[in-house]
Amino acid sequence: MVEAIDLGRLRLPLWLVDLGTGAFHALFRSGSSYRVGGFNTRQPADGSVRFTPNALTWTTPDGAAAEGTRLPVRQEEVRFPSTGAVLSGTLTIPDTPGPHPAVAWVHGSGPSLRDEGQFFVGILVREGIAVLNYDKRGNGSSTGSYPGELATDQAISTYADDAAAAARFLAGQPDLDPKRIGLVGGSQGGWVISLAATREPAVTFAIVESGPTVSVGETANFSALTSQGGQPLTEPLAQIDAEVRRDGPSGFDPRPLLRKLHIPILWLFGGLDMNQPTDLDVESLQQLQKETGADFSWRVFPDGNHGIFEVKTGLNAELEESRGMPPEFFATVHDWIHAHGL
Repeated sequence: MVEAIDLGRLRLPLWLVDLGTGAFHALFRSGSSYRVGGFNTRQPADGSVRFTPNALTWTTPDGAAAEGTRLPVRQEEVRFPSTGAVLSGTLTIPDTPGPHPAVAWVHGSGPSLRDEGQFFVGILVREGIAVLNYDKRGNGSSTGSYPGELATDQAISTYADDAAAAARFLAGQPDLDPKRIGLVGGSQGGWVISLAATREPAVTFAIVESGPTVSVGETANFSALTSQGGQPLTEPLAQIDAEVRRDGPSGFDPRPLLRKLHIPILWLFGGLDMNQPTDLDVESLQQLQKETGADFSWRVFPDGNHGIFEVKTGLNAELEESRGMPPEFFATVHDWIHAHGL
């Protein structure tokens, strides 16, 4: 299965994502079709794609053609209330008999809109799960005051209220299963999900991509020491982890919240993530699982960066040459979903 993703407003290419192999291909308009390139480059060229309203044809350089049809879905524009705001979003529902499990997408940092996280929508909808993507408060068509990009206690609390409101909204929809409502998101959204899940009993599972399980302070300390992948490391990651461990936690800390949770959660990490300390996150999860016996699962993709795109050392400059995500990423999500009856 492939999915076309358009995030041009973020100055990213139109992507064709192969959900079987994890490859991301930039698409470049060529007449009535598109030339298929690499992650964000015209090379290596991989043929051309032509779209029709309900199908696509991918012709490879050797002339072989593969046909694809549109995944049957229904999409509804929705609005739901949260504290001090009305949030607007798009609800994508598999066009198959329900009731369906459903998730709300929880954004990372920044003034995000509903179009972010689209590839994850494709993953989940093909598994029969409905997905609600909404504009962050104060952005797009959502009202309310935008709390800003920083992971302050107040901002995390406000975003957690919004995520909880999204879960309650989903639980009240007639064609969705109120006993299978989850939260999915990444990065800063990992902290938000831990708080929202403790506040809202409608949340029964979660999937977190590159979301820290250590404090905001530890994460900020780590990312400062790594320059977030902007420059080559001046010391090994193990030594950086030791420095972060020595300085200890500060700011919002999800661990006390995670100790209270008794829902299944899957974390997906990149081993070359320079934005947050993957090894310390895993240590935290191992300790939490030992203490509570919770149904916590995680997987580290050794060559993945913060977006879990494959890179060589973790430098941001390497992203241009990435092939995309590890093939095992999609299989891991699939297996976990089916193991938990979703």
